[in-house]
Amino acid sequence: MHTLTIALAGLSYLLISASASCLHNTPLMPRQTTGNGVAVAQFGYTGLQGPAHWHKLNPNNSKCATGDLQSPIDVLPAKLTYLQSAAAPQLSYPPIKSATFENLGSTVEVLMTSGSLAYNGTTYTLKQFHFHTPSEHRIAGEAFPLEMHLVHVSPDNAIAVVGQLFELSAHSSTALLDEVFAHIAAITTPGSVTKTGRFNLNKVADNVAKNGVYTYGGSLTTPPCSEGVTWFVAKETLPIDLEAYEEMKHVVKFNSRFTQGDLGAPNVLSPMEVV
Repeated sequence: MHTLTIALAGLSYLLISASASCLHNTPLMPRQTTGNGVAVAQFGYTGLQGPAHWHKLNPNNSKCATGDLQSPIDVLPAKLTYLQSAAAPQLSYPPIKSATFENLGSTVEVLMTSGSLAYNGTTYTLKQFHFHTPSEHRIAGEAFPLEMHLVHVSPDNAIAVVGQLFELSAHSSTALLDEVFAHIAAITTPGSVTKTGRFNLNKVADNVAKNGVYTYGGSLTTPPCSEGVTWFVAKETLPIDLEAYEEMKHVVKFNSRFTQGDLGAPNVLSPMEVV
């Protein structure tokens, strides 16, 4: 699949209108701090701030209601390209001693200074990962309790995102989530910032290497809903135990954009008046 590049032109407005977008902490949207922490989202998931109204919050969010390659989607294996083994993206994530962990109001996010994704001759740098509950992507119609987005940027500012789904388990969990969410009580207030302890993303990398991914060209799942994003959705879920999930959900609550239409089909909001 050809990797598309999000255009830089006209993105300066994002620093105000969508400061907690999926692009946060990338060259396309540098992180903004305040006197007490980090700038919070100017969009939400309910009422007039919710996904059906994102295009009304800023005129530059028009793709949210007009784009025809929007994310998230229902991943139908028969319709998407499945990559495995050497054809799958090659993920390299070293162990992390500590990282910045922050509450953007729209999600909780961990900032990264190392890690990479190599695909089709291009190497992307991992900039951050964040969470959505419930999952934004579905697989064959099935939604999951949690989805993690690992956002990578290439030297020419192309965006590649790994979507890792998680399923509740009574018998096992993924150490990464236990280690990160152990610090979530320190960032219950939007705009607050703390530090994690040690964690490792190797379970995500191993899962992609072993089980492969579904790939497609879509969009950001938050305003401005820019298209040109290469998605890699892991075929298999990883486990999360109920305690870790409840700790996260108590803070994040609900932050999932509704499922978009088929790729290339008219936007699901197109019958509505776009103002």
